Amino acid sequence: HRNVTHHRRAWTGRDRDLFGAVIKSANMNREKTFSVYLLAISLLGMAFAFIVTFRYGPGLATDGARYLSTAENLINGKGFIEYLGVPLTQFPPVYSIIIAVIGWLTRADVFVIAQYLNILTFGMTIWLAGKFFRRLFPENVLYAYIGSGIIVTSVSLLRMASNILSDLMFLALTIYFLIVATDLIETPTRKNLFTLGLVCTVSPLLRYAGLTHILTAAL
Repeated sequence: HRNVTHHRRAWTGRDRDLFGAVIKSANMNREKTFSVYLLAISLLGMAFAFIVTFRYGPGLATDGARYLSTAENLINGKGFIEYLGVPLTQFPPVYSIIIAVIGWLTRADVFVIAQYLNILTFGMTIWLAGKFFRRLFPENVLYAYIGSGIIVTSVSLLRMASNILSDLMFLALTIYFLIVATDLIETPTRKNLFTLGLVCTVSPLLRYAGLTHILTAAL
């Protein structure tokens, strides 16, 4: 009787370990599948943005012209001066700085740089949104699939990606802010605190609305 009880306990322990290993493997496969899905729809979104802007290029309004002219003047060593010949004060400088740095390194036209930067940013926005949805719905991955699908098929976001503005990049940064803030709440480490502080520093330099990130983090 003691031997039977001992074997039952042993097998129960083994079964529990085996069951745990199966669950862990299933979770890993599920996360891997979702990451592959995210990569696929991110590339699909980038393809959409490329098709929309391929023939005639991205849309360019007054705001975009100020960003590009400032970037061009930065490359030429003239400082933060827009096409009107006045300092860039109405808009934050980070978007122009990014375009200027890429232009200085590649010697490509700032208009083309902004076009492909928006395409890459659109893909990054889809990826970050998918990761955030996955964090929001840890028990139901289907919601993350649906949410990510809505982002990639959003006509409004595609319009953002097809115009030279900092809006789309700010949206991506906002989603990343939410992810980092969630990480800090769940795991209050110095690394997460530093990352959140860095995001809060960059945000208002990209869009003045980024000041709300600082206020939100302070709460």
